[in-house]
This record gives sequence, C-alpha cells and structure tokens, in this order.
Amino acid sequence: MRLRQYFEIRGCLICHSFGLLSAQLCSSCTRSLEEIIKSTPLIAKGYSSPIFSLLEWNPKTERIVRPLIHALKGGTPMPTFEWLAERLVHKYVDFFSRQLDICYFVPEANRGRRHAAALAQAINKYGPGKLLSLSTDSADLRQKSKSKFDRGSVQFRPLKVEPRSAILVDDIATTGSTLKAMERAISPAQVVGRCVIATRVKDVL
Repeated sequence: MRLRQYFEIRGCLICHSFGLLSAQLCSSCTRSLEEIIKSTPLIAKGYSSPIFSLLEWNPKTERIVRPLIHALKGGTPMPTFEWLAERLVHKYVDFFSRQLDICYFVPEANRGRRHAAALAQAINKYGPGKLLSLSTDSADLRQKSKSKFDRGSVQFRPLKVEPRSAILVDDIATTGSTLKAMERAISPAQVVGRCVIATRVKDVL
C-alpha cells in the first residue's frame, strides 16, 4: 500500500507518467505548459479590470490546463505552486519589481483546500509582503458546488484596516466574480494587481 501511494504521488500531475521534474511534471507536460504560457496574452481578454493570467484555458489548451487545475484544487505539494509562481513573476517582472508594501489577498479556504493561498505564498518569495485571507459567510461557500455560470456574487467581509497596496490572488478566473468581490471588500483604489493561474471563458468582470 505504501509503495503504491509513493508511485501515485510521484506521477505527473497532468499525464500521470513518471520521469518527473521538481514540480511533479514530466518533461513533455512541462514543455506544453511553457508553450501555453508564451501564447497566453499578458492581460486576460474579456474582463473590464486587468487580470494577470499565467495560462489561458480554452479548447486548444484544455487537455493540459484542465488536469493541472484539478490537481491543484485536489491538493498538490508546494514545489508545483513555486514552479507556477516563478513563471508568473517572470512573465510580469516589470509589474512585480516595482511593488512595495504589498498585501496578498486570497479567498477563504473552502474545506481545507488552500490552493490560492499556496500560490500567493510562493509569489510572496519574489515580492515580500503580508498574506491575508478574506472571510466569507458560510452561505457564500456553497456557490462552489454550483455551475460556474449559475453562481451568485460571493460576499467577503470588509477589512477594518485597508492596505496601501493589494494584489488579489486566486487559482482561476471564470466570470471574475470572486476577484470583483475581493476588490469590493478591501477598497478598489488599493488594488494594484489581480493574479490567477488560469482564465477561462471570459465574461465581463
């Protein structure tokens, strides 16, 4: 049993093959991800507010991006988030290099899954700042079980103290409603960036 678990853990997060690199990705899937990163626009299309996205999830990239996102949501070791964060910061190096006194905000973890917080923690190594979690009402957490297009607007509890500068971090943006709700909770004037691993099916933010 332990041997089986060992090999399952060591499999590529995307194709489940062996011969892994440090981020639990095989060389073939790593190359595919690098190509998607290069082809993804610097600013995600279809949103009214700028979103910095590492990957664009569309019909052409779904074979690679979908299993990666599912693996991240299911619980993935930190090296994977560090690999993604390194490429996100490198892609937007001009932005991250000029940020000072930053607070990274992530949605409250649902059912113990902290993928957004793990990404923010990895990004934080390149642009040190405070990592804060925005709390929601318990009713709002139920939106995660609904279709991405049937979800209502989640509501976060407003902060008592507003940061000088804020970067919003989440794993994926579909309609953009979560990022928008986070922005309302902390004061739109303070938000300097919105970072996600992937954007999918662009609706207006």
